[in-house]
Amino acid sequence: MADVFIKTHLILIFKQHIPIDPLNKLIESIIYFKNYQPDHKTERVVPDGLTSLIIELDGKSRSVYDNEKSEPVMKLEKAWLSGIKSQYLTIQAIPDSEMIVVRFKPGGIYPFFQKPAELLTNRIQPVEELAPFQVIELRESIKSDASLESKISSLENWLEEQIDYSLMPEPLIEFAIEYIQSNSTEQLQKVVTKSRYSKKQFIHLFKKYVGLTPKLFQRIIRFNEILRKVEQGEFISWTQVSADCGYFDQAHFIRDFKLFSGFNPTEFLRNHLENERINFFPYE
Repeated sequence: MADVFIKTHLILIFKQHIPIDPLNKLIESIIYFKNYQPDHKTERVVPDGLTSLIIELDGKSRSVYDNEKSEPVMKLEKAWLSGIKSQYLTIQAIPDSEMIVVRFKPGGIYPFFQKPAELLTNRIQPVEELAPFQVIELRESIKSDASLESKISSLENWLEEQIDYSLMPEPLIEFAIEYIQSNSTEQLQKVVTKSRYSKKQFIHLFKKYVGLTPKLFQRIIRFNEILRKVEQGEFISWTQVSADCGYFDQAHFIRDFKLFSGFNPTEFLRNHLENERINFFPYE
């Protein structure tokens, strides 16, 4: 009985680490958590414009589910890359989870794994298929590190060794990403004009580094602004929120919201207003 009592009263350990130069140019954050105890079986991961490297440290596999049929379609073990998403992902929630996650900024994945970001779009790629042995060895090293600080240090040292500086995002792409993030309701023609490329060439270059077209990336940034407004607002008017985020058509707003989250706005507000994680939502 003592073992059961201790296990059900484990304290969640959570750490969000912001790396310094040069990693901060490409990585938004490194997140570590241990003793995660979900009260649901699955959760939805909604698009946030980022690509993630996930390393599990608990020895447990996770299932990815078909969004429509709710059936497992893929098993995840040890480490994997989750590419930038244009739709929500349904994944198994595991008790007693321990993970370390690298969240790459838009345009940040290419210099590490030397593959265009669009090859990972809406995909989950087991890391051993991309970089044989390296990440698996890293995982073993992180597992053996005694302290949280040493785990993060081992990961950062490895990441710095992987950077191919010849594949860093072009200044144009950095400008385009920053412009979209700061002006999510503005027309993108200004960026195309500044690029001196044709529209087709610019879209091709943007997809290479970011993984999505500029327009779709803008829609995802706009969707995340909606999530933040919902999180901060005491009274939510969907008409006002959609107008503030640049939607001129209520039907378009609802369609995007459903595509990215799997919920209609009213259902989302009813079930997830007090959710602590802005891009992860309990499902069932």
